[in-house]
Amino acid sequence: MTMFNAGDWLVHRHVREGRGDRVAVRGGVTLTYAQLSDLVATATAALRALGLRRDDRVVFVTSDGVPMFAGILAAFCGGFVAVPVSTMLGAKELGAIIADSGAAVVVAGAEYAPQVQEALSLAPEVRHVVWEGDPPPGSTSLTWEELLRAGGGERREPAPTLEPRRPAPAVTAERMAADRPTLFFAVPTFYAALLAADLPAGTFASVRLGASAGEALPAPLQERFTGRFGVEIIDGIGSTEALHIFLSNRPGDVRPGTTGRPVPGYDIELRDPDGRLVADGEPGALHVRGESIALGYWRRTDASRAVFAGRWLNTGDTYTRSPEGYYTCLGRSNDLLKAGGIWVSPAEVESRLLEHPAVLEAAVVGVADEHGLDKPVACVVAQGQVTAEELVQWCRDGLAAFKRPRRVVFLDRLPKTATGKIQRFRVRELLAEEARA
Repeated sequence: MTMFNAGDWLVHRHVREGRGDRVAVRGGVTLTYAQLSDLVATATAALRALGLRRDDRVVFVTSDGVPMFAGILAAFCGGFVAVPVSTMLGAKELGAIIADSGAAVVVAGAEYAPQVQEALSLAPEVRHVVWEGDPPPGSTSLTWEELLRAGGGERREPAPTLEPRRPAPAVTAERMAADRPTLFFAVPTFYAALLAADLPAGTFASVRLGASAGEALPAPLQERFTGRFGVEIIDGIGSTEALHIFLSNRPGDVRPGTTGRPVPGYDIELRDPDGRLVADGEPGALHVRGESIALGYWRRTDASRAVFAGRWLNTGDTYTRSPEGYYTCLGRSNDLLKAGGIWVSPAEVESRLLEHPAVLEAAVVGVADEHGLDKPVACVVAQGQVTAEELVQWCRDGLAAFKRPRRVVFLDRLPKTATGKIQRFRVRELLAEEARA
């Protein structure tokens, strides 16, 4: 089995592949990849020499610099969990985070000694403190240099921390049995794959909560997974531009088929093409405001003007809001299509298709007919015997007639990104290729 470790991949790999003489770090000092690799390996062995066990937490309260950089990478390599925290936190806030993490080691800059020492009084589980710079008077803790000297021996090799095999239901079942996790994260298409696999009902017995992101989680898929494995799934939406999830279901407050309600700290608005707020039940472009929102895109002025408006971010998603305050995704704004002059949400049609017991996955896109008008076409991965005519009638029975797919195409699998999201542009290309053939 091939080993994978994030720290090894980020640092040691470059030396193995002949890039050891290239500059890896600039800032205060300059280190090549070979020098950084040696430093990280030394720090890895040093942390192990402190008696740390797999998954122990190492908190970093330091300014940006080589000790923090090398320390975090060493934690990765050692199979420990790095917990970098803001140096602007007060002692009580810092103490609460250190205690909550169950940290065994704190690496701290000497300039932050007053708040760190007070914070340590609130975190009795900490076994070691490592100071970057001169330690506080009377301190019996290690300095960063003393720590490194303890790492001059063996045990410098990276720990085998991550699963190298491609994600598959059988691999997941194996990891669940071995590690007994309590939280499970996946994208909707992988939840569908798990349902299609012949997994025992107790596979997720250790899991107290599932989470889904990347694209909207259809209600039938969510309900079938919970019904079979007994695990509640919370669905939410975030983005790189927002840094965080801003709309989500909550444990004990899950509305299948919705993305939940706003996360505290974020404001949500749904707007029409003219920028006016829409009424409950009406589709609108999802806008979000919060303190974590980016200012714009680097050197992409036109894109920034299209997406950022003051403190608001236009996510590019179309949503509706219920009177109770729950938001439902209709799809990316450029994925919506008109059939007979009326807007159709691909997500709504896909959700109806997934209610059919013979449908494993579905993607609905707009394809131009002989008159050049876009009509809904469904690409389906089936898990049983079903005909295209049956699925069209199934949609007609559960949706307004104009929303039904005009055609159903069966595929062995849907094109997806590396993270499991459906590539709708590739679905359109496949259908175009089929039409040309």
